Amino acid sequence: MDIPSANCVLRFDPIQTPVSLVQSRGRARQADSAFVVLQDDKKRPLLSLEQAEQEQHCAIHKINSEGSIDTDELYRKKVDAQQSRIRNAKSILTKYFHVSPAAVETAVGVLKMYAQKVSGEVVEKSDRDGALWHSRVFLSQCGVEAIYSAASHMVKKTSLQLAAFGVLQKLHQAV
Repeated sequence: MDIPSANCVLRFDPIQTPVSLVQSRGRARQADSAFVVLQDDKKRPLLSLEQAEQEQHCAIHKINSEGSIDTDELYRKKVDAQQSRIRNAKSILTKYFHVSPAAVETAVGVLKMYAQKVSGEVVEKSDRDGALWHSRVFLSQCGVEAIYSAASHMVKKTSLQLAAFGVLQKLHQAV
């Protein structure tokens, strides 16, 4: 409920977050308004929420006093972090291509495991054209161009496995 002329806010339920504290307190808009919390959360007492709010204000003040945030630097850090995840995930590809000649049957699972390690996403698409399934598999990763492969087979699952295997081969060649 939002009453523009409110001069007293009573909170019956415990406040869970600093944001909720600020929003609740902000409902009392008149000068010399009262804000009353009737029940404290045992895990997050009001005092700890107020301290967290103060820390947030300090962080905002620090950012504002030091000038604007360097978005190029933030992007570089994000890309560097992604490159580090990719380097660490290479062991998955190395192990996969050394196991009984890179079994196509496990390609989808291996690709999804790799994507999870690099904070990427695997997208699978399949369409049927007569007796054949045409599958496309995409791997998208932050800061890296998406990798794509396509395959066709009479069995949908095999078509997807072959397309995923194609993506894994491209990843392995890039290593």
